[in-house]
Amino acid sequence: MRRGAPERPRPLAALLGGARSCPARPPRPRGARRAPPRPAPAPAPARWWMFHGAAGSSSLRGLDLSPRGAAWASGSGAQYLLAAGPPYSLERRTLTASDGAPAVPGAAPEDDLRDIHVLDERTIVALAAGEGARSRVYHSVDGGARWQVALENPDPDGFFDAIAFWDARRGLLIGDPVRGRYVLYATEDGGASWRRLPEESSPPALPDEHLFAASGTCLVTHGARAAWFGTGGARARVLRSDDGGRTWTAAAAPLAQGSPSAGVFSLAFQDARRGVALGGDYQAPTRRAGVAAWTDDGGRTWSPVEEADGPGGYRSGVAFAPPHAAGAPALALAVGTSGADLSRDGGRTWRPLRDAPPLNAVAFAALHAAWVAGPDGRLGRVELLAGAGETR
Repeated sequence: MRRGAPERPRPLAALLGGARSCPARPPRPRGARRAPPRPAPAPAPARWWMFHGAAGSSSLRGLDLSPRGAAWASGSGAQYLLAAGPPYSLERRTLTASDGAPAVPGAAPEDDLRDIHVLDERTIVALAAGEGARSRVYHSVDGGARWQVALENPDPDGFFDAIAFWDARRGLLIGDPVRGRYVLYATEDGGASWRRLPEESSPPALPDEHLFAASGTCLVTHGARAAWFGTGGARARVLRSDDGGRTWTAAAAPLAQGSPSAGVFSLAFQDARRGVALGGDYQAPTRRAGVAAWTDDGGRTWSPVEEADGPGGYRSGVAFAPPHAAGAPALALAVGTSGADLSRDGGRTWRPLRDAPPLNAVAFAALHAAWVAGPDGRLGRVELLAGAGETR
């Protein structure tokens, strides 16, 4: 998403075509007391291990885990990190040499690696987000020792936002609208080459609608052919495809909207039916209204999470933990620059996570352990501890 001057958000009812009429509220009997506000939930206990400043001042937004559990994070300054263990050791790498010269053909110090995918121990795909040709896909087949440019954005007005894979070979890339339509590319060889999908497979954008390249998770996939992406700006929507990106259907998302800085920033699905949408307004990181929604019909409809039950503010990344029992709601963890929140009921209610630093992205390593990445070169792990009334 290109940065623009923030606008004052319009009421959701106005965006959806006008306020609905409601019956008049009966008067409260004289002397009756208002119900006390529901107390905020106590923070959930957590244990954090952080590599502070691991990538200097780089803002880390891409995050993925290898099949063996190593964490790969990517961010601004053409930087990416590899944390392997335990015991965990950290390796800092860059697409440019120490003097700023391109160590990778076509790379530049201003490359902002907003998304990264570890398809196996040797095949890595990284997405650089930027205006025009600065949006590109880098591909490595030797564990990141050498890279090639697999795709360079041919549209001067284009902006790549995210990549998602169904398996180690098949994936999708999405970019902001060009000439009124979202831009989609597909790969069938693990990101080594990409083909642009035809116009009929590129859904039209609404006026002043766009995507957010906040954590590489505005686009997600599931199973063999299902895919979803979330939008923001004038309208917040979630678009769904059941046929590998050939056709798309849209559903309204009850998240903050009406401003260039508001909308859906991250999606996650526990299975083909149950999912969550997280976002809000990054210009108002502690505003709790319009931050989270959930679905139990595969994204055909979305239900809002009430402010009192929702995360503590804008959230740019969300992930589900591996399920601990068939059919049971999975743990979900949402992160943002104002904190992190845990859900134990599939995203319907959220509880703040104790001592959470500013973060951008999250990826689960196990049922109660996740890797997190954020601003100021922050990379680390969090262990979710059992709190009062909770069992492990």
